[in-house]
Amino acid sequence: MPTITTTVTSAEASGVTTTCTTTEATPDSGTTSSNCSVVEAVIASWYAGTLKADKLKWWSPNVAINFGKTGAPGLKSYTMATFDQWIDELALYNMHDMEWQYSPMEGGCLAEWTVTSMEVKATGAKTGPLRCVIKYNMTGGVIDDIELITSHIAEMEELTTAPNVGIVRALIEDWGAGVLNANKAKYFSPDVAINGGSSIAPGFGKYGYDTFQQWMDELTQYNFPGMAWEFSAGPKGSVYGEWSCDNFNVKRSGATVGATGGVNRWDFNENGLVVAQTFNVKKGAAIDAMFTNPNVGIMEAIIGEWGAGTLTGNKAKYYATNCAIDGGSTIASGFKKYNFSTFDNWLTELTEYDFQGMTWDFNAGTGDIVYARWTATNIVRKATGASTGPMDGANVVWFTDGKVAKYDLAMLHLDTVEALFK
Repeated sequence: MPTITTTVTSAEASGVTTTCTTTEATPDSGTTSSNCSVVEAVIASWYAGTLKADKLKWWSPNVAINFGKTGAPGLKSYTMATFDQWIDELALYNMHDMEWQYSPMEGGCLAEWTVTSMEVKATGAKTGPLRCVIKYNMTGGVIDDIELITSHIAEMEELTTAPNVGIVRALIEDWGAGVLNANKAKYFSPDVAINGGSSIAPGFGKYGYDTFQQWMDELTQYNFPGMAWEFSAGPKGSVYGEWSCDNFNVKRSGATVGATGGVNRWDFNENGLVVAQTFNVKKGAAIDAMFTNPNVGIMEAIIGEWGAGTLTGNKAKYYATNCAIDGGSTIASGFKKYNFSTFDNWLTELTEYDFQGMTWDFNAGTGDIVYARWTATNIVRKATGASTGPMDGANVVWFTDGKVAKYDLAMLHLDTVEALFK
């Protein structure tokens, strides 16, 4: 079907303070459904703040409005007698970035709407993104009944039944936008206690209202790629937020703990402000290790880049220009001697193998030494198909000023690899 898109900017009186974009699906004949035209006019009137005055133009006196049975404002059942109440209750929310799409159906119209979030104006509590459908049953261009259809009803209800969940969701959104410190008074009590569970890692220490800016600044030292959150209500108005990210790392050094996550808990006072926030991080010890011996995290980042095929392009980030790499062999590709100038050759030679079932474990040694222990269920020389069977090794890596100065590929059964070339 072709589509017709119109944009309507809401008035404050409508209770929705963002721009609304509507897309109307039209029949292939090019004629617009009269029922969907009525519904589109209804939505425009709601945005303009005139729907209560104009309701009898489009709604049957016996109309039945089924927007849920939750008891939450705007999400209940209504009739013409309670129509104005419904509109007033909907005005308690902001519908951010609302978009509509209309589709004709037999005896009415389907109106699908999306928002990036639904926000309670009074508290700032928010949902995540929502997608809902309103089914309009109509006779002669008059609306007889409507039904809200959505899988997000529980999240919408939560704005009323567990408002602190929505407040935390909004808080995290502000953190992601870099405005949480500016808005801290909106969310945090002046006596708030924040406990990140670490005495070493920046951003994971203990903070209060007066050191809030320090906390925010310290957290900017990290990258959280692929970060995702799930929120749930806890006891006595508390909120749990479980988070995950693909590769938690330190921006300055590239040190990483790989994929990780954790669970935060927020406790609230009677005024809806956070009085305590506690962290439980899955790889807390590994995060600490990036600061007790940051070379461990750098080594893990190196192996991550090797696995991703990006280490050649980023070698200057990790390796000193005078580095020495010793694989201990004179005949096995990838296990000979190399330096910064022949680094690309080293990585190219390593591509001659298939390192099956490879796993790594990183540990700090004395001084600036890191041990990178690995196992593989099999090493296969691609050109011939010859294989070693299970193998393991413990690479010994010396760092200077955060870069690899010396790299020894220590392997107990190097002769087994060399046999692939005989």
